[in-house]
Amino acid sequence: MISEWAYRDAFIRMNQRWGQAEPNTIAPEMSTTHRFMFEEAGDRGLYASDLASEAQMPYDLFLAAFPSASVYEKSANPIPNF
Repeated sequence: MISEWAYRDAFIRMNQRWGQAEPNTIAPEMSTTHRFMFEEAGDRGLYASDLASEAQMPYDLFLAAFPSASVYEKSANPIPNF
């Protein structure tokens, strides 16, 4: 069983491959786990680029794998220096 988003995404990709336009695109699915992970990282002052480095993953591939990363990267809070 797959989500509605995954079902629609599969058809969009097939249409793109065979040259047909998709009239109503949908936003990427937002994982609750990913949202929590990026909120926690943001609270600690970590950015998506930091997480990509820790995962030893190129930044562009990290953003492709986790589309919500760029949204939460803007809300990362810097850790105060004491």
